[in-house]
Amino acid sequence: MKNYLALMICLPSLVFANDVYRCTDDEGKTYYSDRACEGGKKMILPPTQTYTPSPTQRTFRYTPPKKEVDQAGYDAVSISTPAHDSTIRDNTGRVTVSVSIKPALRTGMGHRLQLLLDGQPYADAGTATSFGLTSLDRGTHILKAIILDMNNKTLAESTESQFHVHKFSKIIQEQRNEQKKKEAQKKTE
Repeated sequence: MKNYLALMICLPSLVFANDVYRCTDDEGKTYYSDRACEGGKKMILPPTQTYTPSPTQRTFRYTPPKKEVDQAGYDAVSISTPAHDSTIRDNTGRVTVSVSIKPALRTGMGHRLQLLLDGQPYADAGTATSFGLTSLDRGTHILKAIILDMNNKTLAESTESQFHVHKFSKIIQEQRNEQKKKEAQKKTE
């Protein structure tokens, strides 16, 4: 075993040597050397094995990244609520607006939704598709939804949708009450 170990240790140097000799020291232990020794025997070794890999042709092909789905590929953008030409009766002027987008808003591509109220941006563009409008004046209002990319380029937009806000009016209520009184008096006369 020791002989084998000695051979393994010397093997790297033996590969480059021309001749290998088997020698025995004064204590009778065998060792191998690339130098001739007294009483040593020249070893005949088989030719060194080598390996030459077959040449492989490595080709590198540039594959451009796949194009994302067409950025303007939205099938539909519409104002779901309030319904077009609907009337909202709320004295505080609160209206909930919902926008439908098919397919869903592509937030991973940096797309954002901008709501326009009467032609002006309502809040900052974002990912929400539902908005709570507050303190709207009575009258007719126009909504529009626009999908923007990360460079604020318009990708898709809804058609305009209008709705009407009605609020309680003291003047009108007083006029109605006055009218009711007159009708009641005519019946009693």
